[in-house]
Amino acid sequence: MKPPLEGASLQPEPDLVPNPRPDGRLGREQGPEGRGPDRLSGDRLRGHAATPASSDAGVGLKPPPDRLYGRQRSHALRPRQDLLLAVTLPRLRLRDPADPLGGFAERPEGLWLEVGFGGGEHALAQVAAHPGIGLIACEVFEQGLCSLMSRLVAEGGEADGALPPNLRVWDGDARVLLRLLPQGCLDRLFLMFPDPWPKSRHVKRRFVHPHLLPALARSMRRGATWHIATDDPTYQGWVAEVLAGQSWFTTPAPAMRRPDGWPATRYEAKALAAGRRPLYWTLTRTSRPVLAADDPGPATATDQATAGPETAGRLPTPQ
Repeated sequence: MKPPLEGASLQPEPDLVPNPRPDGRLGREQGPEGRGPDRLSGDRLRGHAATPASSDAGVGLKPPPDRLYGRQRSHALRPRQDLLLAVTLPRLRLRDPADPLGGFAERPEGLWLEVGFGGGEHALAQVAAHPGIGLIACEVFEQGLCSLMSRLVAEGGEADGALPPNLRVWDGDARVLLRLLPQGCLDRLFLMFPDPWPKSRHVKRRFVHPHLLPALARSMRRGATWHIATDDPTYQGWVAEVLAGQSWFTTPAPAMRRPDGWPATRYEAKALAAGRRPLYWTLTRTSRPVLAADDPGPATATDQATAGPETAGRLPTPQ
């Protein structure tokens, strides 16, 4: 993994859109590592980039279906991985999203959430650097879950090895978790190098999506921060478009170097080695409320069933 980049964050001119295509539209002609062409056009948000106060930046886009996309397993698990999932994961799992602070061994001073932690290096770095903060780390990919847990417990310690008291894992859909969490409970959110889903027909699969913003805003307190990092040009343009059409979060220009305090990840190192330029957003939750018309609501019977038996029948307490 490459060492952290030094120097102050460079800010692009505010009137420039990151990585425009030759025809002036957002996106790119070729996806990373040879993925197919992108045909995403700036008119997907129906001109809302010019109206940042709009509450309906998703006009023209269908709500994403309630299902997971992508692989949950890449190949057959080894015996050690099977043991980690069967024995260690239940010890780390967040059991009651309605009372997230009460789910930690020691009640934390604040609550952070990472969506899609990959191999776990970023989550573990945050947990070690901020022992007073409780971090919920979300991941559905089984090999990623095993990667994190294998760093925490030595072989033979799956059942009783010491675990960080300020770490909990959610191995289900992060969108379901957001609907189950109490209002305004999150102090920080991380979305580090998410799957870009570069093809235009896969827009509904992207985590940064106009229809998901109300749920994100509902779960975050005023002044909470949202960190986003991506090296994919299409996703960079998409994030800029989506953020321009809302007012729940501030929209400063992204940094072109990793800001101080952001741990390095394998995905960033891979991007830099391939010559791709990551962008880093630090957004702040504004005081704008989430209205009933914006937000689908806290939790449904479907959400509870998806979350599993640990949370069945439990609803988050509105605040």
